[in-house]
Amino acid sequence: MTPLVPMSRAAWAWRIGSTVVVATGIGLLLWYVNSLRHGVVLSAGVVASVTAVVALLVWTMGEHGERLQAASWFPGRREEATPPSALDYRLIRLRRDVRDTTERNDREDCIYPQIVELTQERLQSGHGIDLHAEPDRAGEVLHPELVKYLTHPPHGTGKRSRRELHTVIQRIEEL
Repeated sequence: MTPLVPMSRAAWAWRIGSTVVVATGIGLLLWYVNSLRHGVVLSAGVVASVTAVVALLVWTMGEHGERLQAASWFPGRREEATPPSALDYRLIRLRRDVRDTTERNDREDCIYPQIVELTQERLQSGHGIDLHAEPDRAGEVLHPELVKYLTHPPHGTGKRSRRELHTVIQRIEEL
């Protein structure tokens, strides 16, 4: 995601000012052609209210417009044909392994090899570095917490920290 660049005061003033002028002009035109059949004071209040709403809408769209995504109300054909993730045996196995790693004391850690494999895949695809062949270059790219986790594999059957796994997965996502 691209970082937001703040807009200058002059640009904001121009955008809001032009919105107010256009909305006021449209309101005056509607009053002139007798679409607003009320008195001048009530018509001016309606025009001012609509102008304020439109100005706030323009300001909000300018502030958050780069981060907005179009709404999709109906799934595409591919999404309809995809089975739910609850039926994917790989995700079921991964959920079970994570649960066993963080909640049970009688199981070996099955997550560590998967984390190493995922890190290798991300390094290879994103940076062209082989984790096992070029450990020094990989250490320069990887976050120190991830390097620490990868260089000290868990031993025994003790529980693993959820926070540590969460941190490691976040560091992999940053790759």
